[in-house]
Amino acid sequence: MKRFAFLLSILLCFPGLAALAEEMPDITKRCVITAEKRIDPVSNLTDGMKLTNFRWNAGTVITVDPPKEIVRGLYLKWNEAPGPWEIRVMYGGEWVTAYSAGGDGIYHEYVALEGISQPFQILSANDTALPPLMELTLLGEGETPHWVQTWKPTPKKAALMAIVAHCDDELLFLGGALPLYAGVQGRDTIVVYMCAEDVLRRHEALDGLWACGVRQQPVFGPFRDFRTLTLADAYSKWGKEKSRAFVMATLRKYKPDVVLTHDVNGEYGHGAHRLTADVVLDCVQNGVRENFQPDSYIAWGGWRPQKLYLHLYAENQLTMDFDAPLDLFGGRTGREVADDAFVGFHISQRNTIYRASDRGPYNCALWGLAYTRVGQDEARDDFFENVEETPEEPEPVPEPVLTPTPVPAPEPTVTPEDIVYIF
Repeated sequence: MKRFAFLLSILLCFPGLAALAEEMPDITKRCVITAEKRIDPVSNLTDGMKLTNFRWNAGTVITVDPPKEIVRGLYLKWNEAPGPWEIRVMYGGEWVTAYSAGGDGIYHEYVALEGISQPFQILSANDTALPPLMELTLLGEGETPHWVQTWKPTPKKAALMAIVAHCDDELLFLGGALPLYAGVQGRDTIVVYMCAEDVLRRHEALDGLWACGVRQQPVFGPFRDFRTLTLADAYSKWGKEKSRAFVMATLRKYKPDVVLTHDVNGEYGHGAHRLTADVVLDCVQNGVRENFQPDSYIAWGGWRPQKLYLHLYAENQLTMDFDAPLDLFGGRTGREVADDAFVGFHISQRNTIYRASDRGPYNCALWGLAYTRVGQDEARDDFFENVEETPEEPEPVPEPVLTPTPVPAPEPTVTPEDIVYIF
């Protein structure tokens, strides 16, 4: 750290030097990578394919030999958040642990190295199998490339929480919210995906969030994807109590100030979107009741956010300006950033007819304040209007449950048979 601080001070005093710094080159192909007790070929780690993976046994060890290179960075894309793992180097005739990683809930994990020029090992820290790896990248001398994701753990407390059904809904229907609040304003932001069992879509979600300025690890839920156009069918698939338990635990654990979620009619009618909005509203209203999902109450106490906004909700409406240019993103608007992230990274969904738009029946800028404990919006141009930075926790007493007035669903622009579902 002292060495880094010294170098940083030099760059700050002489900014011209920073402009000359080059990004770390990808030196993976120039290194020799082997593996002991492996299941899959090591070529799966470096083929650039998201559908091929490297699976571990309990005793699997990956060895990297950089014969003519100095390795300054190791970038790993895990299919699931790994437990503790280590990098070992040969010292005094023995393999010695030089770096420890894992255990922070990070899926795309970057480890900055002081510089390794001799063979080193990558292995589990406790002799258990690690999750499958989609990709391994070795980097040489220079500045960390912009495409390397240096994620922070999920924050202990969220300023903003977006709860959506599928990976990509946070881009299509929240529009510029994430670029503005997570990217520009740097608020502690947690994106919660109800349905995230598909490995490919988790990688796409992380790539898309990173492009929107989100830097804190999202929460991937346990539910499986399905096709439905009704709320009842959605509940039959996921289960009302299981859905409530997951959302209530997430709200109580991370205690967000502001929550954003789907339209009560599921935007274009998707049952999973309807379920998500219904469950979030239910949990927000009942979050301080001891007898509502008591397991999470015992674990984290009661909690209700200061505000809950529903997409397209007809009451207490506001229209966000997601088309203002943002300097952080080179003058692109928040909506453009979200749309570019969808098109650029959600490869599996490119056949959909939906985009992040501020026009039409699914306007990503149109929201309604469905719940508040800090008063009604007056300016109606900011999700954080009236929000207190250090709010008092609500008292653990039963509260009356309010039922929102149903809003008629917009006429579909295509027939149900023509809908390309977003999963």
